[in-house]
Parts: sequence; C-alpha cells; structure tokens
Amino acid sequence: MKRNRSLFLAFLILAIRLLPVTAFEWPQGGVTEKSFAAVFGQLRGQSFSSSLVFSQPAEISAIKSGTVIAVLGGSDSEMGWFHSPLGNAVIIAHEDGLLSVYGNLTQVVVNESTPQVAGGTKLGTSGSSGWQSGQSSLELQVIDTEQDSAINPRLLMPRLQQELPISLYGITAIGRNGETLELRTRKSLPAGTYKLYRGREQEFFPHVTSVAVNGAAVETITFDTLTRAGRRLAVAGRRPYNATETYPTLDKQFLAEITLTKGRNTLSVTVADINGKEYTANYTLEVW
Repeated sequence: MKRNRSLFLAFLILAIRLLPVTAFEWPQGGVTEKSFAAVFGQLRGQSFSSSLVFSQPAEISAIKSGTVIAVLGGSDSEMGWFHSPLGNAVIIAHEDGLLSVYGNLTQVVVNESTPQVAGGTKLGTSGSSGWQSGQSSLELQVIDTEQDSAINPRLLMPRLQQELPISLYGITAIGRNGETLELRTRKSLPAGTYKLYRGREQEFFPHVTSVAVNGAAVETITFDTLTRAGRRLAVAGRRPYNATETYPTLDKQFLAEITLTKGRNTLSVTVADINGKEYTANYTLEVW
C-alpha cells in the first residue's frame, strides 16, 4: 500500500511538472535556442529583464486561452509591471490568475471587445513599435497577479531540443577588504567570508546557479520568478537579491556568499540551463 501511494505521489508530481509544458504554446513559430534577443532575469538597463524578448518579427498568437483585457498604444505610459514602454501591446487574462503581455507589436488584430480567445489565436504581428534597442521584436511577459510576481515565460513553454551552452569561467572570490581572488590560479587564501561571482557573458545565461562548500549547499538561485523587494525587482535565493547585487558590474554575476574555515576546503560551482543540463567547476582551496 505504501509503495502504491509513493508511486501515485510520484506520478502526481510528474503530472504537475509536465502540465505547464502541455498547457501553453509558443507565441510564434520556428522558435529555437537562438530566437531570443534577451531572456528573463538578464540585466536590462539598471534592472532585471522581466520579459522574454524575441529577435525576429513574426505573426504572434496567444500562448493560452483567455480574455483580451487591454490593448495598449505606443504612447501609453508605464503601468505597474509594464516598466518599459511596450509600444503596441495586448494583455490577456487567464483563468489561473496569470496575465500574458505581448509588447512591441506593429499590427494588432484583436481588441477589448474580442470574445475569449483560444490558445494559438492570432493577436497581431511583431516588429518595432516599442523602445527596444538593437535587433528585437516581441516582448513577452507573464504576470502572476495573485503572487504579484513576474514568471519566466520559458517555464511555461514547450522545451526546446537544444539550449545555448553555458560557460563557467572567471570564478572569483571577493573578501570583505575588497581583494579580488581569481580561483583558477589562487589555491591558498585566508579564512573568512567571501562573495563569489562568475564571469558573465551576454549570450549564455544560466537558469539555476548553485554553490556548495565541503559538500554542503550554501546557495541556490533560480531564475523562475521576479518579485518586488521594496521598489525593486529581486530574484530569490537565501534572500531576495536585486539587480545591483546580482550584477555589480557588467562582467560579473553573483553566485553566493561563502565562509571558508581553516584547512582544506572544497568549493563546487554549478550552473544549469532550463532543461537541467549542468556545468560544474570544482576548486580545492588551502585556507589559513
């Protein structure tokens, strides 16, 4: 009986995890790992990107059934979560308390009087009606109105067969006195508390970062959602981290705050993409 109950619970958990993959659709066709100009959680200006920004214009459709509650014009001002001008945009409310927002459209074919739309219904065509820079097009946001948070749209979309590889380089520890230690070459350092960072590139972005010291987990940061911490957006780890803490410079991404004690310490840094593929770097440090 216990075994059957365990199997049932395991099946239920699996079903829940698979539900978002089958319930939502990509807003445009032909999506690959190279289709994005910016991804959720990346640094965008002085804050996190709460959107998934596509790089090529396309016909845009609803990611799930819902009701069109607003069509914004290019001159509309900021509205709550919609922290940057979205150009022409469509907002759809879904039964599960989610809003999907489709910004930077050049053509809109629905309006507020449109009856409830099904997933896959054409909303318009993306292009460049917002204030985006560089090569970009549709800006897709998913807002959880009950939790007052932004959800990473990639969590809800069907998984891609491939993801861009993630580099693990430039792992540095910065002590309280401000000294920066490159762990690739520095194998001995004084005991104390350090902030740990990885080198950050624009193209390759991890979905999860985690750090362990001597086999014990110290920190895990997952870019699933963004919530408000005061007046700023924050990603969740052991505590909320805002964009300034996560990206103190353009070439660094925060991983953890660690404490190293005297003796031999083993440090493990792992990053993973949204499909769970992991990349790990291990360091053996003599601490005095």
